[in-house]
This record gives sequence, structure tokens and C-alpha cells, in this order.
Amino acid sequence: MNPSIIEKMLVTSVVISYMDYQLAALTASQATDQSPIRLAREKILSFAQKRYHDAITTWERHVEKKNRGFTPKSKLKLFDPIVGGSA
Repeated sequence: MNPSIIEKMLVTSVVISYMDYQLAALTASQATDQSPIRLAREKILSFAQKRYHDAITTWERHVEKKNRGFTPKSKLKLFDPIVGGSA
């Protein structure tokens, strides 16, 4: 089975956010004596981790919906007569 375009985009998002997280973690692990630089690196790491988590969560949500089938939230009413209209 070939993946759909949305699946390709979601997987790409997960991979890119993972690579971004790894780079941020590597940068944050480098020693520095300057407190503002250390705090900035930790903030960047935190944002990268959140983006990675969000990408995984979005992909998992899509897979769950695909596995159970996309169903509308309310019952569809097809071919109902128009109320108050002339036929």
C-alpha cells in the first residue's frame, strides 16, 4: 500500500523535528560560562522537544483515524425533502 500525500508530509514533519531536536540537544550540551547563552540554548531545546512531540502526536492521531475509518460526527442526511420548499 502506498502512503498518501498527507502521510508523507506527517512522516517528514516527524523526521525533521527529530533532527532539529537532536541538533538542539547537541548544542545545549556544549559547555558555556555565560548564563544567557545557556538559558537560550535550553529554551531552544525545549521548543524543539515540543515541536517533536506535537509532530508525533499529529501523526499518531492521523493513523488512529485512518485505522478506524473517517466517520462524520453527525448522521448525514442525504436526499431529505426541503422543508417549506415547493417541489
